[in-house]
Amino acid sequence: MTPQDKLAAKPQKELEKMDDALKKTKGKLESKAAKAQRKKLEALKQKEKKKEAKELLKQDSMYNRWLVDNLTPEDVFSKFKFDMLKKK
Repeated sequence: MTPQDKLAAKPQKELEKMDDALKKTKGKLESKAAKAQRKKLEALKQKEKKKEAKELLKQDSMYNRWLVDNLTPEDVFSKFKFDMLKKK
């Protein structure tokens, strides 16, 4: 190898090193972004579960109230209609 060939190969090696470093950095950033997205999705799922549990608890308490008052859904609906008419 002549000195000129060595001189020409040096920038190529540096470019390859920079490309490798860039690939590593991109990989790290993509993994961090994917991890953050998974975390955000998990938080959203937890929020939805809490909301659903709250709604189920609300429905359950209404059902228990109906049982205690010995009401049927038709009774509750007719009372609701009466309340709506009363508001008008």
